[in-house]
Amino acid sequence: KMANCLALASLIMTAMIYFGHYVKKLSLHKIYLVIGFLMGLCYMFMIPIHYTPDESVHYFKAYQMSNVLLGVKDPNHKQISMRYDDAIFPYKETYDDMGEYDVYYTSVFTDLHVDDEHIVMTKEEPYVTQSYPYFLSALAITLGRLLRISTVWTFFMGRFVNLLFFVAFYAYAIKKIPVAKLGLFGMGLLAIVSQQSFSFAQDYMIMSLSMVILALTLHFWYDLPSGWKKSEWAMLVFASACI
Repeated sequence: KMANCLALASLIMTAMIYFGHYVKKLSLHKIYLVIGFLMGLCYMFMIPIHYTPDESVHYFKAYQMSNVLLGVKDPNHKQISMRYDDAIFPYKETYDDMGEYDVYYTSVFTDLHVDDEHIVMTKEEPYVTQSYPYFLSALAITLGRLLRISTVWTFFMGRFVNLLFFVAFYAYAIKKIPVAKLGLFGMGLLAIVSQQSFSFAQDYMIMSLSMVILALTLHFWYDLPSGWKKSEWAMLVFASACI
């Protein structure tokens, strides 16, 4: 069923790309803002939480940052304080049969709020790395916790803001690159790229900002210095600093 839905969605989006680019004559970066977002959204809801490689590790890092924003203290650097419902949620990286998928997707649409939000200690050890790539997802998790939203939907909120970041900067790269726009557009719709565009891992930031750096570098090479804008230099400095 999921494969059929994805195939149908792909056909619809292919038709949208053709209509937008060849009939309405829209720019590729504008089309990507819509299609890239919709493609990422399809994968975001299709792929169970914690199912992508190492996503659990990065999620716990974002959750730790959320604790800082909420003023919740972790007992030490090897444990994370979490809502009870979040702590007991079955974090699975594999699903053995379709029955387990059915249980998961049923919970997505039936469990919208947490039942027990008191704080407990977990055995999860946060990932030791730079914190800034997790700031957006930490903000989203914090909002989910404040609104008492369920574990799955709080997780989705963290994915969602990463997807928005990726699509916005990737579309900017398509707009600025002077050559191979269609190739960059197509690469942004690959399944592996769509899957990583919303992940809690740093990949969403690395991939999108790397393309921004590539696009602006080629833009500066092809255009005369008089055509360079301060905003483009600022974007290049920002992307380089984040990478």
